[in-house]
Amino acid sequence: MNEESENFEIENGILTKLKNESLTHVKIPNSVTSIGHGAFSNCTSLKSVEIPNSVTSIGIWAFHNCKSLKSVTIPNSVETIGGHAFEFCESLESVEIPNKVTHIAEYAFRGCESLKSVEIPNSVTSIGGYAFTKCESLKSVTIPNSVTSIGDSAFWNCTSLESVIIPNKVTSIEELTFNGCASLKSVTIPNSVTSIGHFAFLGCKSLESVIIPDGVESIGVAAFKGCTSLKSVIIPNKVKNIRDSAFDNCSSLTTVTISLGLTSIGNKAFDNCSSLTKLIIKEETQKEKVFVAIKINEVVLYKTNLKNEKLQSCEDVTAKIFNTDKDKLKFKGLLYEIPKKLVPREIEDIVNSYLDGKKRKRSSKKRKSKKQSSKRRSSKRRKSKKRKSSKRR
Repeated sequence: MNEESENFEIENGILTKLKNESLTHVKIPNSVTSIGHGAFSNCTSLKSVEIPNSVTSIGIWAFHNCKSLKSVTIPNSVETIGGHAFEFCESLESVEIPNKVTHIAEYAFRGCESLKSVEIPNSVTSIGGYAFTKCESLKSVTIPNSVTSIGDSAFWNCTSLESVIIPNKVTSIEELTFNGCASLKSVTIPNSVTSIGHFAFLGCKSLESVIIPDGVESIGVAAFKGCTSLKSVIIPNKVKNIRDSAFDNCSSLTTVTISLGLTSIGNKAFDNCSSLTKLIIKEETQKEKVFVAIKINEVVLYKTNLKNEKLQSCEDVTAKIFNTDKDKLKFKGLLYEIPKKLVPREIEDIVNSYLDGKKRKRSSKKRKSKKQSSKRRSSKRRKSKKRKSSKRR
């Protein structure tokens, strides 16, 4: 009995099933042109597989949940790799994607916990959603410049991933793309990117710096929440909206520069930024409860009105009033110390009201002094009249 009939079910060149699921090593015969849907799914004893050059496609779920699979050689003849193809291959350590593949499908390598390296060729133009989710051993990945889109959650919970360079044809970082990449120290975002999606870098606690390029127009909900090592951030001019909790719990964040185009800041956008001491604002923003339970030492203003809800519980605030004229910074006014726990309606107004308050206190003291003097004089007159009346009697 030949190898084909003994170990496999093959129909019209399509390998549909491995008959003996206890096998640890498999060599697929040359008569096979396609590995069918779920052909090796749940073959938990399979450790290695040899795929011949005759194969052009690997179907969805093809090697799904092959928990013992450590090595697989995908030949250059392969043009498509289906969704979930190697999902939960927990022992798979490396994979080289052939240079005819143009799309890495959704969930293709999700849960490959031992995957340390992956080579993506220049032929690939898109990476599907969840493609490498929970590849917890993946330290680095080179995404070629041919890639124009990266799906949501593509690298979610790649906890060992230390750095990534996003190609300059990618226009958006989708939701949850790098969520939970706890070891990610640096990320290069190209100028082509116009939006950063919800939860995109949530929980990237090793991320120390990020340059948000000038092309970005929106920053999503909790996009950088929990980036506890992030020290400073500059919001570009084109950003119109910073969504709720965008930088929540960035506990090392000391300086935030908000630029000219911003129109609104979401609720709790900078909540629990316990190290935030300097806020630079260049334009009026509209949203309540932006900063909660933080201590800002200095607010730098560029022709702006900032209402009291913006600085809830901000103590020891120092207001610095600036004006700009044709991009040339001119210092106008003085540096005023604002009393502790005093929350201003508008920064400019509070400075004036603080000074006016001092004047009022002084004038109040004067009025009190005058009243007291008047009372003393009245009292003396009454006493004098009583003495004169007593003498007459």
